[in-house]
Amino acid sequence: MTNLDEFGLPEPTQYPPMPKAKSMMPDANPCPFCGRHINPNDNDTLYPAGIGWKEEDGIRSYCDIYDVPKEQWCYKIICNESYGGCGVTMYGDSPEETLEKWNKRS
Repeated sequence: MTNLDEFGLPEPTQYPPMPKAKSMMPDANPCPFCGRHINPNDNDTLYPAGIGWKEEDGIRSYCDIYDVPKEQWCYKIICNESYGGCGVTMYGDSPEETLEKWNKRS
């Protein structure tokens, strides 16, 4: 093994552990507009929408994602144009709800 000092190289950096993969979501129905099959496990297809929700006195309101815990983030699923889709988007209050709404559309 070579000593890194003789080449003037810094010691290897300790990188933080990789984040756990998103749990596997069930399959999504094809897009009702263009027919393209989407993969809800792809980070470019189902991801946080940048808003969150909170309830006060039984009334749900929406706010900035940084004002609520991760469990209250809203998500969106998209038929991504970058992958040949049509750009249709659906929002929900959780990844599961978002996918359920997508699959009920037709």
